Amino acid sequence: MEGEEGSKFFQQLLDIWVKPEIERRRQGGKLPDTFVLESAQVIMNVGSPTVVRLNGEVKAFMKVVPKGFPGQPGATVYWDEIERVEDFQLTEDDPNAGHATMLRAGDGRWRLFFDFRYNAQRVGELLRAAEEFLAASEYARSCGHPRALMENLFAAAELMAKAELAMQPDERILEARKHKFIGSRINMWARLGNINQEFVDVLNQLLQERGTARYVEGEIEISDEMDKMVLVVKRQLAVMKRDTQGRFQPDLK
Repeated sequence: MEGEEGSKFFQQLLDIWVKPEIERRRQGGKLPDTFVLESAQVIMNVGSPTVVRLNGEVKAFMKVVPKGFPGQPGATVYWDEIERVEDFQLTEDDPNAGHATMLRAGDGRWRLFFDFRYNAQRVGELLRAAEEFLAASEYARSCGHPRALMENLFAAAELMAKAELAMQPDERILEARKHKFIGSRINMWARLGNINQEFVDVLNQLLQERGTARYVEGEIEISDEMDKMVLVVKRQLAVMKRDTQGRFQPDLK
């Protein structure tokens, strides 16, 4: 983040989180008056107090493109040896946190990195489960079992919806067990343009019609419409896997 917007964001981080933490530690005798800020990190977990790390407490890793030959493996790389930063991620110590991190570079300027998507580990688990249910629905299709197809497809789509919503800092989403709650929230999310409406329409249809399949409330047959629903869910899963790759999905195929 650069320019005026970056400057405002940087100042907000300092004023709201970093300076108060420095003052708190100084008042508690945990920082000397000669303390010089070189880096800071604001760690935010859903349902937990925000943590502010200073200097050597900052935890992260960067994927960078060096300007030249990087030297021996494990050697220290300095800012003036970096062409650009391609990726910046938290470590496994913060599997579900959002963050804002500031680092002072070798030229004295500050570099800002942030990701306010939460629950990376939980999102990964939800998408892996969704992938299993989607595979089960496709197997049911190959066996000519329409009820199992619809029930497993609904499970996959609902888990995907919960994964999308779980990136928000809302404890109610993590604890949600009712279909209507997830359904109403993902529909609101779609109205804001944050997720593919076609996918949400399929989830709505599955939620409405799954009683026919799951509880044998009527006849059901495999149809072209069912095949289209599977395709829509499959495409959305591919999009979500692509958009949450890296820290969110280190091992998802």
